[in-house]
Amino acid sequence: MKIRKVRTRYDEHFIADLECEYCGQVLNNRYGNDSTEFRDRTLPDMACPWCGRKGSEYNSEPVYPI
Repeated sequence: MKIRKVRTRYDEHFIADLECEYCGQVLNNRYGNDSTEFRDRTLPDMACPWCGRKGSEYNSEPVYPI
């Protein structure tokens, strides 16, 4: 999953819409923590309820490496 849009923010916490990298489905109004742990480990490890795939399976390497 990845953050599509941050709706509200309070200190380190936020409410955002999350989007699946594979099927494009959107989870609205999900709570999160604005920390490195959340962005690097928790968010990529969330499974999509529709397709069941995780963001950690997503290949983030560039198509045209420099």
